[in-house]
Amino acid sequence: MASGPDSPDDPGDRRTDQALREIVVARLERTGLLTFPEFLSIVLHEPSLGYYERARPILGRAGDFTTASQLHDLLGWTLAEETIRCWSDLECPEDFQIVELGPGEGHLMKAMGDWLRAKHLPLDRWSVYLVETSPTLRRAQERRVSGIRGLRWVGSVSEIPPGPGFWVGSEFLDALPFHILVSRGGSWKEVYVGRDRAEGQTLTAREGPLSSGLPPGELPDLAPDGVRMEFRPALGPLMREIRRSLARGRVVFLDYGAHRERLWGDHPGGTLEVYHRHQVSRDPFSDLGSRDISAWVDFTHVQKAAKVAGLDPDPLRSQAEFLWESGMPQVLDRLDILGIDETEKVRARLAMKSYLFAYPTFQAQVLRAHGP
Repeated sequence: MASGPDSPDDPGDRRTDQALREIVVARLERTGLLTFPEFLSIVLHEPSLGYYERARPILGRAGDFTTASQLHDLLGWTLAEETIRCWSDLECPEDFQIVELGPGEGHLMKAMGDWLRAKHLPLDRWSVYLVETSPTLRRAQERRVSGIRGLRWVGSVSEIPPGPGFWVGSEFLDALPFHILVSRGGSWKEVYVGRDRAEGQTLTAREGPLSSGLPPGELPDLAPDGVRMEFRPALGPLMREIRRSLARGRVVFLDYGAHRERLWGDHPGGTLEVYHRHQVSRDPFSDLGSRDISAWVDFTHVQKAAKVAGLDPDPLRSQAEFLWESGMPQVLDRLDILGIDETEKVRARLAMKSYLFAYPTFQAQVLRAHGP
């Protein structure tokens, strides 16, 4: 896996690629190699240059990919019904919290709020938190969901006070930074970012010993020789922070991925994916700052980290199974409470077919907190 500074079509993208490449090369001159999280931090989050920091469309038709929450508000309406069930199961606490991790452009929370108000739930008395670090995305969220009275933004889960609630993260876990590991001769090696030559700006992947940022106790058992996998050490701290803030209630993660053994069997070369203009490739070293870089979620790791943190994971289900059991068909039968017209009802029915049949790789992981 090697790539040089091939220029994208847009002059602004070319300048961004060159600026980020110079930053990466300068770091490599000091350190020799970069871990993938270090590389991702630069190309995705470097101020004014990184993919998520530039003032350009990211999501939707004009961007590079469309999230499940953007497809239709039906997803948010269905999750609002899950929120109501959670609140009822907790005996309707007055200090109830709704938390969304990685809210994108605010589509999901906007839809959830619309449904909860239409059902006359006390949304304005609840606390609603959006966990967001990108200033660009936060501005989009502010335009879309500013009508929710108890809404506030936080930069991390640690800023949310303990309380009962319902948490959701749709395509959030896949955005966590990841190391790349490869099984070699009975041990794990790590895949780093380096330069193809001693001089120049051509970037390449290089194998080496494990970096110090990897927690030895959390590493997976050894995979078959040659298998690559993405590993997210941030899962452990994230689950501990969630458990600290979620006194009682549940968390729903919707994301693409599978259990570890399934990933190893179906994707022995790893699951890294690069998104640009709704096309998917596997080269993370081209068009720096103009492409999103992600990887599938290892739900075996998610479940283990949750258990260690004191959360109880439900068995992993497909997103389709979860949404069906959460009452998405019944939501379709109650759309009159929103005052929408027949054309929009038809769109909602078509969206349900997509949610239930067009996302086979999407999974639903529910985690439960049962009190102190």
